[in-house]
Amino acid sequence: MSKRFGIISGVILGVLVLAATFVGGIWFRSLAVLIMVLMHYEFSTITNAPVRAPLANAIGWMAVLATAVFILTSLPSMALAAIFIGGCGAVLAGVTRGGGLWSATAVFYAGFSGLALAEIRGEGHFGLFAMLFIFAIVWATDILAYFCGRALGGPKLAPRISPGKTWSGALFGAAAGVGAGVGVALIIRQGGGLMIPLIALLLSVASEIGDLFESWVKR
Repeated sequence: MSKRFGIISGVILGVLVLAATFVGGIWFRSLAVLIMVLMHYEFSTITNAPVRAPLANAIGWMAVLATAVFILTSLPSMALAAIFIGGCGAVLAGVTRGGGLWSATAVFYAGFSGLALAEIRGEGHFGLFAMLFIFAIVWATDILAYFCGRALGGPKLAPRISPGKTWSGALFGAAAGVGAGVGVALIIRQGGGLMIPLIALLLSVASEIGDLFESWVKR
């Protein structure tokens, strides 16, 4: 029952994300801000930043909220400044207790992600196509890596970091990501040359590295 609920929730969430992507404007910028806030919350929680460095964590949250305002008002240069100032402030505030670096990492990790999403989408058709290209790669990579890894098993990709991930899952996930990226490019542009699968492969690998990085932080 819980597994079915998770699948249904995932489908609904995917539809909402795609709807916001197609509409663009304030709707997608709001989505980017929501993703940024959730990323910062998760990263701060798994690194225990509120306890290890409460002042640094508070500065990090202020920076993220300021970044959110600047993203929503389409001021990317101000958002970038808020991320850098907040990250540096978190480092200085937490240096005495050793938690400032994690708080700063949370600001940079979440802030750059949210700002990048908003700026890539932008207002035109190219941004829409770019986001569909990225989403297709990331989603295909995650889904195939999960199901193929569970079905095929085999050698572990990084047993000390994430015992559940396997080489078979990683390879099939990367192949699926490339296939999804090429498929979107063919639908949108009728081609794209050799650069399309190469970019798709890089994005797919980056997605898997991001998952491993988060698993490493949790441990």
